[in-house]
Amino acid sequence: LALTREQKDFAQRIVVVGDSAFLSNMYVGNGHNLDLGVNMVNWLAGRDKSIIIPPRANKDDTVILSLAQLYVLGIGLVIVLPLLLMLTGGWLWWRRR
Repeated sequence: LALTREQKDFAQRIVVVGDSAFLSNMYVGNGHNLDLGVNMVNWLAGRDKSIIIPPRANKDDTVILSLAQLYVLGIGLVIVLPLLLMLTGGWLWWRRR
């Protein structure tokens, strides 16, 4: 919650936060916690022009596989894994029978 109260010749500002854990070392890297903390301090200091909302950086989450790795992964997931599950199911059925 951010509040402003105008006095005769200046403005008083206050920010109320649930707790300060979002600025602890453990959570400062989550989301934009650091940006939020810096922007809160800038707003409290009256430096409204210093408040910025940075664009989100796209994380590189591309997986690059060689053709051999792609074949091994495809054969493993399409043939080996279902065959292994069927053999395990058949073995369990035979044992319980």
